[in-house]
Amino acid sequence: MSVTNNKVALVTGGADGIGLEFVKSLLKNGIKVLYICAINYSLFYSCFSDAFKKAIEVYNQIDIVINNAGIVDETNFERQIAINCDAIVHGTFLAIEEYFPKYKSGHEGIVVNIASLFGLDPVLSCPVYSGTKFFVIGFSQAIGSKEQYQTTKTRVLTICPGITETNIVNEAPMKVRNEDCRKLQSDELKKLKVQPPSHLGKELITVLEKGKPGSVWLIEDNQVAGEIYTPNRFERLRKGASLLDIDQDFLQDVMKKIENEFGVNKVHIIKTDVCDQDQFKAAFEETIKIFKQLDIVINNAGVADDLNFQREININCGGVVRGTLLALNEYLPKYKSGNEAYIVNTASIYGLDPSAGLPVYSASKFFVVGFTQAIGAQEHYERRKIKVLAICPGVTTTKLINYWKAIDKETTDICKKEFITLPEQTPNHVGKELITVLSKGKSGSLWIIEASKPACEIGSPNRFQRILQQ
Repeated sequence: MSVTNNKVALVTGGADGIGLEFVKSLLKNGIKVLYICAINYSLFYSCFSDAFKKAIEVYNQIDIVINNAGIVDETNFERQIAINCDAIVHGTFLAIEEYFPKYKSGHEGIVVNIASLFGLDPVLSCPVYSGTKFFVIGFSQAIGSKEQYQTTKTRVLTICPGITETNIVNEAPMKVRNEDCRKLQSDELKKLKVQPPSHLGKELITVLEKGKPGSVWLIEDNQVAGEIYTPNRFERLRKGASLLDIDQDFLQDVMKKIENEFGVNKVHIIKTDVCDQDQFKAAFEETIKIFKQLDIVINNAGVADDLNFQREININCGGVVRGTLLALNEYLPKYKSGNEAYIVNTASIYGLDPSAGLPVYSASKFFVVGFTQAIGAQEHYERRKIKVLAICPGVTTTKLINYWKAIDKETTDICKKEFITLPEQTPNHVGKELITVLSKGKSGSLWIIEASKPACEIGSPNRFQRILQQ
């Protein structure tokens, strides 16, 4: 019997394009009823909740949720992150935690999250969009892991469509940051084959029937859906500094320690909320006023708080984007003292292999990896001579390791078991290896710093060796 027979499904973004083809395909394959949900950016929490409630009021059943809503809008990255990341997380959690346990008709529910080909290989003209799709893959792999499935009885699957003839493709050239990116995007899209959305609808059924929990599926060039095998896909300041943090007392303590070791006037502290664009910009301005130059920006602010995932995404994803774009577009080109400048974005080993216990945190670090690779690509470097690099630290004895928050007790237990198996290292080791990364790293490169071992570059060419299961 088909997995869709006599089931009830909810599809976001189902009014046109890929979403509409999903709807048609499900109806042809025995779905009992579909509820189509349009997502309003400013009201997406209430939109989602209302859609689930309406489906239950009318049908008293829900079995499949397809999170398909998404946009390309590099000119408004906060909106883009909210729709492409926050909405995916919210829709998934509503299904898994509130509705499937009570209202699924069979032994399991199914969530399908729509990523993109650019969540595997980032598109250089749209680094934030690419980052959001890396996020979707990381989140879905983590929340869809075998460990999570044993508790949730929900198969979470990811589909990565190639270029598909939809409104999002037609509108994309109008939603990049500048004319250089528009030209770059035009060159990129010319190299890729376009497929009709109807092909995605047909292949959705293959994914629903064959997909294992946490699996990722590529559908491109009108080819049959192929599962991507992702395990082990990643083989393994002289003048002064401004320190930014939202905790003023913490900054004061850090400054005292640095002054004791390196002397006074080496560090300037600025209380800053990286979620606030104006505060972030003011911190850059204050740094220039004090030191008269700027050569290195390290976007290191981050939290592990899956209980408050919207704040977590805003800090871990939005904060990195804000810091990178301010540095890249406004300050480093004007105030760097040499031929080159540097941006270092802190990801995590969980941005390479996601934690089943911290799915949103893992996804946010996948975002950092994808965004950094895209914005740090050679095409961007040649224009500004600014290297953008990412470091992926292993488990490090910082505040974060003691103050993480998982989504529930079962997931907390998964986290604890994971941490026990991973070797720890000191922050001092990561700081020491940062110099290696700065001196040797090429723009767009990724570096693992784990288990107190030397920083190791992750080979990014063909990093996703797509062994497709036909």
